[in-house]
Amino acid sequence: MKLVCESLQELFESPDEVALPSLRYTKDGEPVDFDENNPYVDSIDAHPFWLSGEFILGRRGGFHPEGLRRAKAYPGRLWKDEKIISFWEYPDKETFNKIIDMINLRLSDYYPDQEWDIMNDPDWMVEVIPVQDLGRGSNMWKQNEEYTAQLVSLKNYAGSQERSETDLAKQHITSPLFKAKHVSQGFGSKDPAYQAKRAWQMASATSEGVADKYASKHFGISDPEEEFNREYAIQKYGRPAVKAKGVHIYKNPKSLDGFDKGVRGVVDKNGNLYLALIQEGVIHDNILDALKSSNLISSSTRGWDDPEKFDQYDFVTVQRIWGKEKFAIGESYAIPKPKFPEEREKALKIFEPFLINAQKVNPQFEWVLEQVRVVARKTLSPEEYEEFKTQGSGV
Repeated sequence: MKLVCESLQELFESPDEVALPSLRYTKDGEPVDFDENNPYVDSIDAHPFWLSGEFILGRRGGFHPEGLRRAKAYPGRLWKDEKIISFWEYPDKETFNKIIDMINLRLSDYYPDQEWDIMNDPDWMVEVIPVQDLGRGSNMWKQNEEYTAQLVSLKNYAGSQERSETDLAKQHITSPLFKAKHVSQGFGSKDPAYQAKRAWQMASATSEGVADKYASKHFGISDPEEEFNREYAIQKYGRPAVKAKGVHIYKNPKSLDGFDKGVRGVVDKNGNLYLALIQEGVIHDNILDALKSSNLISSSTRGWDDPEKFDQYDFVTVQRIWGKEKFAIGESYAIPKPKFPEEREKALKIFEPFLINAQKVNPQFEWVLEQVRVVARKTLSPEEYEEFKTQGSGV
C-alpha cells in the first residue's frame, strides 16, 4: 500500500491500495500481485479520515488536505464495502477505539439507512505491518525486502502499544522539504530555446543578482530576470487565461511542450481546455475557483466529483496522462470500479459529450474516455507508471 504525494495542496496518496488476497508488497510498498479490483484510493466506497480538532470522514473517493503530517492527526482510509481500514499513522489502542466510535457516527451521517457498529462486526479488519518489518527511513511502508502485511479484527488491534515512539513517528512519504526544487522547462531550465533567448542576460552577473530581486520586491523596480521569464512565457504559451494559487492556467495550448507530465485541467461544455502549466501546488478545485471568479464557468465548484449530480455542472476535470499528448478523466470522480463493468460504462458515458467537444477544439491531443489512473496502469511502461505513482499524478 504505497503512499504517494499528489501535490503540496492535496495528498493523493493516503493508503491507496490493499493487496488482496496475499497482502504481499514489494520493498517499495507496491502490491506483488496486481489486481485492478483491489480496494483503491478511487474506489466508490473509499473514504479518507483524519483528526483536525475534530474527526473528519471525507467524501467517498476524496483526499486528505495539506498539513496532516503533523503528529496526532492519524490519517487513514476505510473501504466501506470491503470493510477494511488502513492507517498512515498508527494510533495507540485507546485512540484507535475513539476513532472507531467516531467512524460509526460519521458513517451514520453518510448512510443513515444502515446501522453502524463496526467494532462489533467481525468482518471489519484493519491492515497492519508486523512489528518486525517496520520500515526503511521515514516511510514505514518501505522495507529492505518484500514483506507481508496482516489484517486483524478491530477488537484485536494492538496499535502502537507494540511499537516504539520512533516507529510511531515514521510516516509514509518524504517531506516536501526534502524534494528537489522543481524547475519547469523554460524557466531557468536547459530548454535550448530558453537558453538562446537568454544568452544576453548571462553576460552580466549583476543582471539577476540579489539586489535586483530586493529592489523588485520592496521598491517596485522590475527585476530583469522576472521580466524576461514573463515575456518568454507569453511568447511560448500566450497570455494565461487565469492564475490559480500563483500558477498560470492556459486556454487551449497548441502543444504540451513545457507543461509538467501530470498537469491538471478543466474542459468546459464547449470543449475549451484550461490547463495548469505545472502540477505542483495546484489542484482541480483551485483551477475551478479561478475559472469561476473570471466567469469562465458558471456552475458551482463544489460537489462536482459525484457523477449522480453531473447534469448540474458545465465542466469536467481532466488530467494529462503522464508525459503523453493525451488526457483522461480526473481521478476524483466517484465512478464504479472496473469489477462492475456495466455500471462503470454507464457512468463514463456521461463524460463523452465533453470529450467529443474537446476533441473538436483541441484535435492535437488524444482524449480517453476513462479515468487517468486506469489509463496509466494499462498504457504506461513500468518505469513511467512508477514515476506517475511516486511523483505524480503528482508532484
